[in-house]
Amino acid sequence: MDSKALNKQNLSRSKKILLNISDNPKNPKFYKLSRQELERAKIFKTENLIKSQKYQRYKRGTIVFIHFGVNIGNEFSDSHFGIVLNKKDHPNNGKLTILPLTSKNSKESLSINKEIFTSIMDDAEKTVQTVQNVLNLTTEVERIHHSLPVPPAFFQIKKENKYHDIWMKYYNRNDPKGIHVPVANITVRKWIQSDLDKINFLKKRYANYDKVSYAKLDSITSVSKLKIAKPINDLDPVGKITLSKEIMDNIDKALARQLLSGQWGKLDN
Repeated sequence: MDSKALNKQNLSRSKKILLNISDNPKNPKFYKLSRQELERAKIFKTENLIKSQKYQRYKRGTIVFIHFGVNIGNEFSDSHFGIVLNKKDHPNNGKLTILPLTSKNSKESLSINKEIFTSIMDDAEKTVQTVQNVLNLTTEVERIHHSLPVPPAFFQIKKENKYHDIWMKYYNRNDPKGIHVPVANITVRKWIQSDLDKINFLKKRYANYDKVSYAKLDSITSVSKLKIAKPINDLDPVGKITLSKEIMDNIDKALARQLLSGQWGKLDN
């Protein structure tokens, strides 16, 4: 039997086994087996087509959402938030060392309270404030424009305006290619409404995570960056927000006590 025929036979046998497990799951982790296998197949397809690529760089302590997939035995499975532990990362590095997070407490876990939910909501509120500032600026400019004999249809702001820097950052995010130069007032209004809709969607999506999270100290693992979930939208803070130094210091000490012996395992709380 040649290699192609053998490959086809092995994959057919694997497919039959996986279908049987998916149709008759006796272990809860196999309830989503079909979806997880499809995700894995897509990742394999990407790897097969692209020999080398640049990856996003993550800071230590960054919160990411990972599709761990269905793994063997007690290895971490399903999709969960995780904490990046790498001290240094770079675009050529295709994997991360991850400390998984769960909502279930255990002896091998460390509470980080509601840090994930709080960080997401705080970031959302900062974005809302930025949008509100832009809205205030838009209203102010429109008021001035309408006081003129012939009101201009385009948005204009002087450098002396206290909101100038906020506006330029906002404009560059929404129109990085400079298509709208100058930008119409109605276009700015559409950007603002779109951002508010995105933020409200994120708040609803992450509302279920308003609970205490626990770092699984016994489940540190290396994860391909290809398993990290893409942002829900361009305002999604997951993959960007980082835990505080205090929390990361607590995690370091807890990991030392959990994994190391000697003086390292006797660090004070």
